[in-house]
Amino acid sequence: MAAPEPMVREKVKVDRSPNYPQITFTAALDFAKKIWEQEKKHVVSVDVALKHMGYNSRNGRSAASLSALRKYGLISYEGSGLRVTDDAATIFVYPSGTPEREGRIRELAMLPPLFKELVREFHGGLPSDANLSARLQTERNFSAEGAANLIKTLRHSLELAGVDKAATKSENRAESNPQERQTMTPNVTHTTPPPPSPAVQHGVPTGESHTWSLGGSVRAHLTITGELRPKNIKLLKQYVDLLAAASEHDEED
Repeated sequence: MAAPEPMVREKVKVDRSPNYPQITFTAALDFAKKIWEQEKKHVVSVDVALKHMGYNSRNGRSAASLSALRKYGLISYEGSGLRVTDDAATIFVYPSGTPEREGRIRELAMLPPLFKELVREFHGGLPSDANLSARLQTERNFSAEGAANLIKTLRHSLELAGVDKAATKSENRAESNPQERQTMTPNVTHTTPPPPSPAVQHGVPTGESHTWSLGGSVRAHLTITGELRPKNIKLLKQYVDLLAAASEHDEED
Protein backbone atom coordinates (compact mmCIF):
# COMPACT_ATOMS: atom_id res chain seq x y z
CA MET A 1 0.00 0.00 0.00
CA ALA A 2 1.44 3.31 -1.07
CA ALA A 3 2.25 5.79 1.68
CA PRO A 4 -0.09 8.79 1.76
CA GLU A 5 1.29 11.95 0.26
CA PRO A 6 2.26 14.55 2.85
CA MET A 7 -0.11 17.45 3.20
CA VAL A 8 1.26 20.64 1.74
CA ARG A 9 -0.09 23.83 3.22
CA GLU A 10 -0.34 26.60 0.70
CA LYS A 11 1.17 29.84 1.94
CA VAL A 12 -1.26 32.67 1.65
CA LYS A 13 0.23 36.12 1.25
CA VAL A 14 -1.42 38.64 3.55
CA ASP A 15 -1.01 42.31 2.80
CA ARG A 16 -0.31 44.28 5.95
CA SER A 17 0.10 48.00 6.38
CA PRO A 18 3.48 49.10 7.78
CA ASN A 19 3.81 49.31 11.53
CA TYR A 20 2.33 52.46 13.07
CA PRO A 21 0.22 53.39 16.13
CA GLN A 22 -3.40 52.58 15.30
CA ILE A 23 -4.89 54.96 17.87
CA THR A 24 -4.30 58.66 18.42
CA PHE A 25 -1.84 59.93 20.98
CA THR A 26 -4.66 61.31 23.13
CA ALA A 27 -6.40 57.91 23.21
CA ALA A 28 -3.10 56.21 24.06
CA LEU A 29 -2.44 58.76 26.80
CA ASP A 30 -5.84 58.01 28.32
CA PHE A 31 -5.00 54.30 28.45
CA ALA A 32 -1.59 55.00 30.00
CA LYS A 33 -3.19 57.22 32.62
CA LYS A 34 -5.49 54.37 33.69
CA ILE A 35 -2.42 52.19 34.30
CA TRP A 36 -0.67 55.08 36.08
CA GLU A 37 -3.60 55.70 38.42
CA GLN A 38 -3.44 52.11 39.61
CA GLU A 39 0.26 51.28 39.48
CA LYS A 40 2.25 54.53 39.16
CA LYS A 41 5.64 53.36 37.79
CA HIS A 42 5.54 49.83 39.24
CA VAL A 43 5.99 46.91 36.86
CA VAL A 44 2.68 45.15 36.20
CA SER A 45 1.76 42.06 34.21
CA VAL A 46 0.29 42.54 30.76
CA ASP A 47 -3.02 40.96 31.75
CA VAL A 48 -3.42 43.27 34.75
CA ALA A 49 -2.45 46.30 32.65
CA LEU A 50 -5.11 45.35 30.10
CA LYS A 51 -7.71 45.13 32.86
CA HIS A 52 -6.74 48.63 34.02
CA MET A 53 -7.27 49.77 30.42
CA GLY A 54 -10.75 48.25 30.33
CA TYR A 55 -10.05 45.07 28.37
CA ASN A 56 -11.21 41.66 29.62
CA SER A 57 -8.75 39.59 27.61
CA ARG A 58 -5.93 39.67 25.10
CA ASN A 59 -7.18 40.15 21.58
CA GLY A 60 -6.29 42.01 18.43
CA ARG A 61 -7.70 45.32 19.61
CA SER A 62 -6.02 45.21 23.03
CA ALA A 63 -2.72 44.20 21.42
CA ALA A 64 -2.95 47.14 19.01
CA SER A 65 -3.60 49.52 21.92
CA LEU A 66 -0.57 48.27 23.87
CA SER A 67 1.55 48.51 20.74
CA ALA A 68 0.47 52.14 20.29
CA LEU A 69 1.36 52.96 23.91
CA ARG A 70 4.85 51.58 23.34
CA LYS A 71 5.32 53.41 20.03
CA TYR A 72 4.38 56.70 21.68
CA GLY A 73 6.85 56.03 24.49
CA LEU A 74 4.16 55.82 27.17
CA ILE A 75 5.01 52.30 28.39
CA SER A 76 8.10 50.11 28.35
CA TYR A 77 8.39 46.36 28.74
CA GLU A 78 10.46 44.92 31.57
CA GLY A 79 10.76 41.15 31.72
CA SER A 80 7.30 39.65 31.37
CA GLY A 81 5.58 42.87 32.47
CA LEU A 82 5.41 46.54 31.62
CA ARG A 83 5.37 49.91 33.35
CA VAL A 84 4.56 53.55 32.65
CA THR A 85 7.63 55.42 31.39
CA ASP A 86 9.26 58.40 33.08
CA ASP A 87 8.17 60.63 30.17
CA ALA A 88 4.54 59.58 30.60
CA ALA A 89 4.80 60.10 34.37
CA THR A 90 5.98 63.66 33.71
CA ILE A 91 2.79 64.32 31.74
CA PHE A 92 0.64 62.96 34.56
CA VAL A 93 2.48 64.71 37.39
CA TYR A 94 2.88 68.25 36.03
CA PRO A 95 -0.18 70.53 35.80
CA SER A 96 -1.78 71.27 32.46
CA GLY A 97 -0.11 74.13 30.60
CA THR A 98 3.31 73.79 32.25
CA PRO A 99 6.35 73.68 29.91
CA GLU A 100 7.40 70.29 31.27
CA ARG A 101 4.07 68.66 30.51
CA GLU A 102 3.42 70.35 27.17
CA GLY A 103 6.96 69.68 26.00
CA ARG A 104 6.65 65.94 26.72
CA ILE A 105 3.31 65.80 24.91
CA ARG A 106 4.77 67.44 21.81
CA GLU A 107 7.78 65.14 21.87
CA LEU A 108 5.98 61.84 22.45
CA ALA A 109 3.14 62.61 20.03
CA MET A 110 5.72 62.68 17.22
CA LEU A 111 7.84 59.79 18.52
CA PRO A 112 6.68 57.01 16.12
CA PRO A 113 9.40 56.57 13.45
CA LEU A 114 6.91 56.61 10.57
CA PHE A 115 5.56 59.97 11.72
CA LYS A 116 9.08 61.42 11.66
CA GLU A 117 9.73 59.96 8.20
CA LEU A 118 6.62 61.57 6.77
CA VAL A 119 7.41 64.94 8.39
CA ARG A 120 10.83 64.89 6.73
CA GLU A 121 9.40 63.77 3.40
CA PHE A 122 6.70 66.46 3.35
CA HIS A 123 8.65 69.18 5.15
CA GLY A 124 6.53 71.93 3.61
CA GLY A 125 3.31 70.47 5.02
CA LEU A 126 1.29 67.32 4.35
CA PRO A 127 -0.57 67.01 1.03
CA SER A 128 -4.32 66.49 0.90
CA ASP A 129 -5.75 63.37 2.51
CA ALA A 130 -6.59 61.85 -0.88
CA ASN A 131 -3.09 62.53 -2.22
CA LEU A 132 -1.37 61.23 0.90
CA SER A 133 -3.56 58.12 1.00
CA ALA A 134 -2.70 57.28 -2.62
CA ARG A 135 1.02 57.70 -1.95
CA LEU A 136 0.88 55.57 1.19
CA GLN A 137 -0.86 52.78 -0.72
CA THR A 138 1.43 52.86 -3.78
CA GLU A 139 4.76 53.72 -2.17
CA ARG A 140 4.51 52.17 1.31
CA ASN A 141 2.16 49.19 0.77
CA PHE A 142 -0.64 50.51 2.99
CA SER A 143 -4.18 49.24 2.67
CA ALA A 144 -6.81 51.91 2.05
CA GLU A 145 -8.12 51.49 5.60
CA GLY A 146 -4.63 51.57 7.08
CA ALA A 147 -3.77 54.73 5.15
CA ALA A 148 -6.91 56.49 6.37
CA ASN A 149 -6.17 55.55 9.98
CA LEU A 150 -2.55 56.65 9.74
CA ILE A 151 -3.54 60.02 8.30
CA LYS A 152 -5.95 60.50 11.21
CA THR A 153 -3.38 59.66 13.89
CA LEU A 154 -0.59 61.64 12.18
CA ARG A 155 -2.63 64.82 11.77
CA HIS A 156 -3.71 64.53 15.41
CA SER A 157 -0.08 64.32 16.52
CA LEU A 158 0.96 67.21 14.29
CA GLU A 159 -1.73 69.35 15.89
CA LEU A 160 -0.54 68.42 19.38
CA ALA A 161 3.03 69.16 18.35
CA GLY A 162 2.01 72.71 17.45
CA VAL A 163 2.10 72.48 13.69
CA ASP A 164 -0.40 74.95 12.25
CA LYS A 165 -3.15 73.15 10.34
CA ALA A 166 -3.75 76.27 8.26
CA ALA A 167 -0.25 75.96 6.82
CA THR A 168 -1.01 72.45 5.59
CA LYS A 169 -4.31 73.57 4.08
CA SER A 170 -2.53 76.38 2.23
CA GLU A 171 -0.03 73.89 0.80
CA ASN A 172 -2.91 71.66 -0.33
CA ARG A 173 -4.59 74.55 -2.16
CA ALA A 174 -1.32 75.49 -3.80
CA GLU A 175 -0.81 71.94 -5.12
CA SER A 176 -4.21 71.97 -6.83
CA ASN A 177 -3.89 75.55 -8.15
CA PRO A 178 -0.51 76.37 -9.78
CA GLN A 179 -1.45 80.04 -10.17
CA GLU A 180 -2.25 80.31 -6.46
CA ARG A 181 0.96 78.48 -5.63
CA GLN A 182 2.96 81.03 -7.60
CA THR A 183 1.19 83.81 -5.71
CA MET A 184 1.80 82.15 -2.33
CA THR A 185 5.49 81.41 -2.87
CA PRO A 186 6.97 84.19 -5.00
CA ASN A 187 10.66 84.75 -5.55
CA VAL A 188 11.33 87.24 -2.78
CA THR A 189 15.12 87.52 -2.94
CA HIS A 190 15.76 91.26 -3.23
CA THR A 191 18.90 93.15 -4.04
CA THR A 192 17.53 95.94 -1.88
CA PRO A 193 15.12 94.73 0.82
CA PRO A 194 11.84 96.68 0.99
CA PRO A 195 11.25 98.84 4.05
CA PRO A 196 9.68 96.95 6.96
CA SER A 197 5.96 97.26 7.53
CA PRO A 198 4.90 99.44 10.46
CA ALA A 199 3.16 96.37 11.93
CA VAL A 200 6.51 94.60 12.30
CA GLN A 201 8.13 95.25 15.64
CA HIS A 202 11.63 94.92 17.08
CA GLY A 203 13.29 95.34 13.68
CA VAL A 204 12.48 91.84 12.38
CA PRO A 205 13.44 91.73 8.66
CA THR A 206 10.85 91.00 5.96
CA GLY A 207 11.13 90.15 2.29
CA GLU A 208 14.57 88.63 2.73
CA SER A 209 16.24 85.29 2.03
CA HIS A 210 18.89 83.89 4.35
CA THR A 211 21.25 80.94 3.98
CA TRP A 212 23.30 79.35 6.76
CA SER A 213 25.94 76.65 6.67
CA LEU A 214 25.17 73.91 9.20
CA GLY A 215 28.40 71.99 8.68
CA GLY A 216 29.59 69.76 5.86
CA SER A 217 27.25 69.88 2.87
CA VAL A 218 24.20 70.84 4.94
CA ARG A 219 22.67 74.24 4.21
CA ALA A 220 19.59 75.92 5.65
CA HIS A 221 17.58 78.36 3.55
CA LEU A 222 14.99 80.70 5.05
CA THR A 223 12.77 83.11 3.14
CA ILE A 224 10.66 85.63 5.05
CA THR A 225 7.62 87.17 3.36
CA GLY A 226 4.82 89.33 4.65
CA GLU A 227 4.55 90.79 8.12
CA LEU A 228 6.59 88.71 10.54
CA ARG A 229 5.02 88.78 13.97
CA PRO A 230 6.06 87.17 17.28
CA LYS A 231 3.47 84.40 16.84
CA ASN A 232 5.07 83.53 13.46
CA ILE A 233 8.50 83.30 15.06
CA LYS A 234 7.06 81.06 17.78
CA LEU A 235 5.59 78.72 15.15
CA LEU A 236 8.90 78.63 13.25
CA LYS A 237 10.70 77.70 16.44
CA GLN A 238 8.24 74.85 17.01
CA TYR A 239 9.03 73.50 13.53
CA VAL A 240 12.75 73.59 14.32
CA ASP A 241 12.21 71.95 17.72
CA LEU A 242 10.18 69.21 16.05
CA LEU A 243 12.97 68.49 13.55
CA ALA A 244 15.53 68.51 16.37
CA ALA A 245 13.49 65.99 18.39
CA ALA A 246 13.13 63.74 15.35
CA SER A 247 16.89 63.85 14.71
CA GLU A 248 17.71 63.04 18.35
CA HIS A 249 15.44 59.98 18.40
CA ASP A 250 16.85 58.78 15.05
CA GLU A 251 20.33 58.79 16.60
CA GLU A 252 19.07 56.86 19.63
CA ASP A 253 17.40 54.25 17.39
